[in-house]
Amino acid sequence: EMKVLAPSFSLLLLSIGKICAFSSAISNLRSYSLLADSHAVMRGGNVRVCCNNRPANVRALKVIMNADSAEKSGIDDWITQSSIKAQQLENAKSLRVDMFTSEYASLKGQAGNVIDPSSLRGKSVALYFASASCDQCTEFTASLKAYYDAHMSQQGSGEPKLSVVFISSDATEPAALQHFHSMHPDWLMLDFSSDLRQELKRRYGVWAGAEAAAFGVSIAALRERRGGVPAVCVVDSDGALLEHLDAEALGTPALLGWVPRHQAWPH
Repeated sequence: EMKVLAPSFSLLLLSIGKICAFSSAISNLRSYSLLADSHAVMRGGNVRVCCNNRPANVRALKVIMNADSAEKSGIDDWITQSSIKAQQLENAKSLRVDMFTSEYASLKGQAGNVIDPSSLRGKSVALYFASASCDQCTEFTASLKAYYDAHMSQQGSGEPKLSVVFISSDATEPAALQHFHSMHPDWLMLDFSSDLRQELKRRYGVWAGAEAAAFGVSIAALRERRGGVPAVCVVDSDGALLEHLDAEALGTPALLGWVPRHQAWPH
């Protein structure tokens, strides 16, 4: 009877040993703040966790970031940068849309002319986040244009005018200008070189996946991000978000959330 029970007892001891070893590995990781709530274990958006099995040894848990050795100095640098980006996200919450009037921001029309932000008064204003490299954005731009044209044709019925401000997620300024001039109707564009372009993305939690490195890949960043592109944020004159139209997830039906008559800026 003892011979029958011995293998089962040995397996039980082995299982307990593995659980203890795994718990110890997790504790070591916590000491490096890799599993802390304020940080995700990422670098360049790529993290791999693997186990190195050795039959006669304790299972070792290793964290490999971008195939580089996970040196503590590198981890500390990453945590510092992550904290800075998380603070930038927090600061952006107080951003006001009237910062369009600041020295480092300007709105431009299709002819390249600078538009006075006061012209937005009395209109329902939407910020359109998109990139020409995104096929879904190209499709949604056509839907947004159709919605815009249909609504603007109803002027005289008491409906406010619409104003769409393009916030580019294109990789370069030439690409952004080509995108704006070739795909958008007579809308406005926030100057690509303006710091406000990135601040608005932080403020409303909308940025393309390709831009993730600029905004951080921490838990804080993932928590603040509402979605990617295409997206439309209907805002009031103080910068409060009235409606986030998640076109990336919903496509054209997202436009049903835009109700201009209840969302116009005061005169």
